[in-house]
Amino acid sequence: MQLGTRFALALLLTTIQFSATSAEDAPKAKVFEDLIPFSSDEGFARLARSTAKVDFPVLANQFEAQSNPAFCGPTSAAIVLNAVYGRNPNLPRDWSRLHEGDLKYAPPNIDPSIPRFTQDNVITKGQKTRAQVLGEPLTLNGKQSVTLAIRSVSLMKCCEQME
Repeated sequence: MQLGTRFALALLLTTIQFSATSAEDAPKAKVFEDLIPFSSDEGFARLARSTAKVDFPVLANQFEAQSNPAFCGPTSAAIVLNAVYGRNPNLPRDWSRLHEGDLKYAPPNIDPSIPRFTQDNVITKGQKTRAQVLGEPLTLNGKQSVTLAIRSVSLMKCCEQME
């Protein structure tokens, strides 16, 4: 799959996720009325009828669930970056989801992490601290900002590190 196609489809998938999680100006009842759960019979039927699904299996593997409402930007950025770079072995590794003792019975030199962007390592590479993403006030480019927008993530910095 071409890089441009992967990027466009990843952006489409994250836009769908972004619009569903950040529709603050729309009445909540209206938002939930219009949403069709992907795992519902109708959701599967729509995917089956779609003519633009050839890349879906590859891109679906890049999806990352948003761990809280404030992480929409970092999560969307992680999905897009993973879709663009695929399984590049030079992607960052995120050990933050491993707990102490998880590797107690694993062979000594095993690394169970998968090379990929996560919302946590996107925040680490971005312009805001985790506390700022979670609400600590911050002035960014002369504007007061509360959450991490996709445009404020240093995506180019992440991409440059991959090359």
